[in-house]
This record gives sequence, C-alpha cells and structure tokens, in this order.
Amino acid sequence: MLSDECLQEMNAGVFTAHEYPALFIKHVRTCSESGGRVTLLPHDGLDMLQLLEASAQAIAVVMGAWISTPEHIKQSEGMLVGAKHSTCTRSATAGEQVDIEVTCAHILGDMRLYDIAVLVITGAEEKQILTGELKVRMASLTEGVV
Repeated sequence: MLSDECLQEMNAGVFTAHEYPALFIKHVRTCSESGGRVTLLPHDGLDMLQLLEASAQAIAVVMGAWISTPEHIKQSEGMLVGAKHSTCTRSATAGEQVDIEVTCAHILGDMRLYDIAVLVITGAEEKQILTGELKVRMASLTEGVV
C-alpha cells in the first residue's frame, strides 16, 4: 500500500484511464479499503453533473491507489451505473478548492455502492455542497507502469 504522503505527491491519473482534460482529480489525500478523499484539479466552475462525474473518478482513483504498491501501480476500471439520493446545494465556482470523500457502503459481487460528499475548502472551513450515492460496476483491475 502507498502512504498518504506518497499519494499526495503522485498524479492521480496513474490510477485511472481518464486523462486531462477529462480527468478531474489532482491527487489522493487519503485512502483505505473502505474509501478515501481526493482533491480536484483547479477548475473554471463545476456543475452537479461534473461533480457527480468527478465523484465517480474519485472512487476509481481511490480504489486504484488502495491496491497499488510502490513497486506496482495499478489502475482500476469500472463504470458508473447509477446515482441516487443526490442533493447539490450549489455548483463549485471557479478557483474553489474542492475535495471529495467516498465511502464504500455495500459490495455485491462486482457492484459497489458508495456514499459521496463533495466539499468546498476555504481556509480551515469545509462546506458540503453535494451528497449522494453512486453505484459502480468494477470491470477489472489492470496493472500500469509508472
């Protein structure tokens, strides 16, 4: 497993097939078997659909980070198959730091249900702007090379 310090120095793109400009994730802040937290790349504003996509990417990146070791970086592959009980109080405005927390709530075969929370960070204050549940199907895990 990679340390949180190591993860924060790595480009999140190594853990997923997404690439800029479609990649929203800058780096993983924390990860564990049950979830983690990521920081998004600087942006020009993100609406609810973009925040949901960024949350799905957060799941993939956290999962890839969890299964990786310093010797073998791995990418997780899957697909967002559903979103429910999602509530967005506002969009993220340009320049705001946005973090996403994901927590695995249930696993059934290759299907996983994650609770998500999108947070805007201003100094020491965190304000939640989106919550919900995402269902993802994990297609496979593939090894990448860094």
